[in-house]
Amino acid sequence: MQSWRVSWRNIKDKKIRSVLTILAIVIGVASTLATISMVQTTNKWIHSFTVDAYGRFDWLVSSEEGAFDERWVSALQATNGVESAVAEIMFVRPLDRIEGNKTEAPFENIRFIGVSDLASSVLDLKVVDGQFTSSGLVVDQVTSQLWGIGVGDRIYLKSPSPNSSPYLEVAAIIENTSQLNNSRQARDRLYPVDVFVPLAVTQQLSKVDEQVHVIMLKSDQSVPPDQVKRNLERAISSDPALYVQRSVADTQLGARGLGELYQALYVIGGLGLLIGSFIMYSTVYINVTERRRDFSIMKAVGYTSLQIKGHILREVVLLAFIGSIIGIGVGAILAIQLQAMLLNVFGNALPYEMALKEAVILSMIAGILLPLIAVWSPVAKASETSVSYALRRLDNTSERPKGKIALIVGLFCIIGSLFITHMISFLPLFIGLALIFPYLFRIVHWLINPLNRLLFGREGSVASKQMLRTSRHFMMSSTILSFGITMLIYISALGSSFYVNLEQSSSTPVVTVKYANAISSQQEQELQQIQGVRQISTYASYFLPWKPQHTQHSTRLLEVNSAEQSFIVNQDLTSELAKFTKLLESPNTIVLDAEVYREWGGKKGDTFKLETPNGIKELVVVGTVGWGMANNNGFVSQRTLEESIGLPHDNMAILETHNPTLLKETLLAKHDMPIKSIETMSEIMFLSQQQLQKTFGIINLVVYLSIFIAAIGITNTMFMNTVEYARELGMMRAVGFTRWQIVKLLLSKAFMIGAIAAVIGILAGLGSMYLTVIQGYYLHLPLQFIVPWKDVFVASATGIGISLLACLLPAYRAVKWDITYTMKYE
Repeated sequence: MQSWRVSWRNIKDKKIRSVLTILAIVIGVASTLATISMVQTTNKWIHSFTVDAYGRFDWLVSSEEGAFDERWVSALQATNGVESAVAEIMFVRPLDRIEGNKTEAPFENIRFIGVSDLASSVLDLKVVDGQFTSSGLVVDQVTSQLWGIGVGDRIYLKSPSPNSSPYLEVAAIIENTSQLNNSRQARDRLYPVDVFVPLAVTQQLSKVDEQVHVIMLKSDQSVPPDQVKRNLERAISSDPALYVQRSVADTQLGARGLGELYQALYVIGGLGLLIGSFIMYSTVYINVTERRRDFSIMKAVGYTSLQIKGHILREVVLLAFIGSIIGIGVGAILAIQLQAMLLNVFGNALPYEMALKEAVILSMIAGILLPLIAVWSPVAKASETSVSYALRRLDNTSERPKGKIALIVGLFCIIGSLFITHMISFLPLFIGLALIFPYLFRIVHWLINPLNRLLFGREGSVASKQMLRTSRHFMMSSTILSFGITMLIYISALGSSFYVNLEQSSSTPVVTVKYANAISSQQEQELQQIQGVRQISTYASYFLPWKPQHTQHSTRLLEVNSAEQSFIVNQDLTSELAKFTKLLESPNTIVLDAEVYREWGGKKGDTFKLETPNGIKELVVVGTVGWGMANNNGFVSQRTLEESIGLPHDNMAILETHNPTLLKETLLAKHDMPIKSIETMSEIMFLSQQQLQKTFGIINLVVYLSIFIAAIGITNTMFMNTVEYARELGMMRAVGFTRWQIVKLLLSKAFMIGAIAAVIGILAGLGSMYLTVIQGYYLHLPLQFIVPWKDVFVASATGIGISLLACLLPAYRAVKWDITYTMKYE
């Protein structure tokens, strides 16, 4: 116990240094905890959202033609093995105004979801105010708040006749639910808002009497699922257009495309803890440097090397433990704030529970273990101090890169990172940069040294020589800072490329429509004749379960042929699919996108099992594509879709026009063709830009935390340098150097650290982005190599500015030292 008290006293003797070290560990642990918690909480929220939306019922009965007779509800309800059945119909109508609200309507359109039984356990809606009626509107809490309405208020719909706007009265307000999906739409005017209404009201508004689009069925758990399916198929056998489909709560569907975001957060969070560990190394190194004479005396009076190691490691454990404990608290607060920001990207209005337990445990272990590993070198150096050290003085000689092994291994790591197709490639990249950094440091130092001399004069020349004599500590500070700048430039370049792609896509003058019913040839001709329509393409799009005997997954099947590819997907995917056009002409063939292909786990030529209206079908995978407007797609020909799968009708239309907004309004006014969803390309891209901006904002925030920790490391390095050069600084003062010249000397070193880190970090970040563009991996959109000049300037100013600011405290301490004190310093 006495030894722990001695260690604690040593920590208190170096208050500023200890506080800086603890602060670095705090931020490192906090950023690690926040990133781990964000990933786990988001996955947990997506799982809960998906199960809540699709896990309440077990089976779906649909029609190839879209709508079918609602009398099937009672017939299926009476089927053996069915506990409850609810019919649903859905369509979009434009909103006119809200009663008592004279301002512009908060949403352009409303998606009415008509159900046969609002009180059914299949929906499990929880009423907050009012009650379900046979004619009233049911809205969730977020819609009630945004609209500023309550029970009894009215909403009016647009009508061709200005004097006869139909209206609906709010009958009930329910808790927010994923079934309405307003969490995503809460802040976006361009999306329709979802509301529940009784089935009869929806049929009347859409002018489809006694028709439904789907029947949701909840099974009796005492009856085997296969038996239930056979019973349902027998019950609908009289109508060949009907088919039974398993309801799949694919919890991976919502998470697809987020893997790269998770990896980026892990890399950046880990980077913060790595920098904190480096600062612990610096602190211990300073202590060892200052106390080597003490260690020599301790050995002279009988201390062993192991006892000296234990003496230092206890100090490390205390610092790491204090920093980790405080970091856990700070990290929990940071995680809560960042999680709210992340889910706000998707407009989330649903409750969620923070996943902190595992994040706390892992962060605590890493916060103590990594610093212990990081300080092993200076601890070993202290334990090897000889008894004779107290009688001599070490000679400071110029440090040069030693050996070629580090250079070879570093280059190997950097080259190897080029072939890794996800964010983990930054790990070998950073390792490689760290190993070859001594060479890069000296090269860049030589390049910018003239600028350093120009800015700081003679003091800059002296500082440059001193840095080369003890370059290792400066290189470590510059290395860590360059990692943060590398990530900053890479994320900025990636975001710039995304924005350019979205701007180009948003200029495509098309309207995408998903119809509730199958599109007939006559209706296609009617759409072509609408004023302003230049070209129209119809195709099929259906979600079907796959791999049903193992895990629950679903994929979207898109009908593709050479005439329609350019409408369905972007031009880059069109060119990729063109390679497989001939192969897709063969029956029972499919092309998978990269995400589905990876999850499937097979190879080209293997069979991909789909649960279709015609039963389990095995489609031969003839290829895979890596680009697309969205992931989770399978591409098949019209022949395969019609003959093998049993879905012969098109339900999607893409219309090219010179005025998409006007065409959208015209289509919504055609009540003879109920619409499930309708979007213009500019609307889709505008919302995507908003989401990207917020997502990259969160990532950049975590990156700046890492850069802030690097600033603490630079402060520690400058403290260490002033300690090592205390006698030399005293000599300089004695021969006439002013305090300002001493400050310029230290500022020059800080400038070189920041400038070297900025140059190497910018080049590494741009190089990483260039390779990403060449590989074209994981991002599902074609990328362009764009140099974000504004962010390059910001990164340069940040690197140099942070270094200069971090130097101020050590410089202040150095000029306050008395000349006689520095002359006596050992």
